[in-house]
Amino acid sequence: MSRSAKIIRFTFWTNNLVWLTFFIGLVLLILWGQMYQNHLMLLGAALLVLGSLLGWWQQSYLKKHLGIKSFKDKYFFIDDEREREIHLQILSKISGSVSLCLYVIVIMTVGLSLMPKMTVKILGIVVLTMVMLTGIYVNYQYYYLWKKYDQG
Repeated sequence: MSRSAKIIRFTFWTNNLVWLTFFIGLVLLILWGQMYQNHLMLLGAALLVLGSLLGWWQQSYLKKHLGIKSFKDKYFFIDDEREREIHLQILSKISGSVSLCLYVIVIMTVGLSLMPKMTVKILGIVVLTMVMLTGIYVNYQYYYLWKKYDQG
């Protein structure tokens, strides 16, 4: 397995864990934080801190164990021209699906905001859920397409 494939596999799993941790923490804070102030507020805040620590750990692991020197270069995980071409192919395919997801989010937000009994709290949770699902979907799509194009 190439270095780039190791980096993509590692970031795929850790990104999903960070997304999920942040999402659960925010939902706990938004949805049930006011009803059960002590327990779920502390749990939600702890999950947000845990998500931040996971992101920090991911970056330090990438630097120490997988040889990333700087994250400023957008191709920090690519070693050769073949992998760069794969990356650009994947980005061109993903850009269309991200645009579609964002259009759906905007249309659903406008549609839901016009509903008579929709509260701002519920609308915020729905939008947050859609954004989180879009992030996870893009992460899965990138990982799947990388594995598909890297074989050939």
